[in-house]
Amino acid sequence: MSDTDALALVDAYLGAIAKRDFDAARGYLSDTDFRYVSPIGKYDDADVFISNIERIGPILVKMETRFRSVQGSRVAHFLDVTVSIAEYVTYRSAQLTEVANGRITRMEVIFDASDYQRMFGE
Repeated sequence: MSDTDALALVDAYLGAIAKRDFDAARGYLSDTDFRYVSPIGKYDDADVFISNIERIGPILVKMETRFRSVQGSRVAHFLDVTVSIAEYVTYRSAQLTEVANGRITRMEVIFDASDYQRMFGE
């Protein structure tokens, strides 16, 4: 997969998440080789991951890309993610995504999850 294809795939996935189109987002994830790691969870099953994202989706207000870079099958995004917890709060996050065979196989996301953990008790 070319750099351009990997970037377009990950951008399309993030666009689907931003629109809360979780069915479309699921279509970008690998069915058999998937791994997600962040301060709020680890998932090896794309369906379970999307179910969790759907659960917290209502707090997502907007997501803006500050910077992105691609090197082969690896795509990095720096994002501003605005959520509504008690008030609107914008968090900076970094996401490293790996693509194989036209699907997302790995995502590692780094952000300050302290408010999320207080809200959901995780």
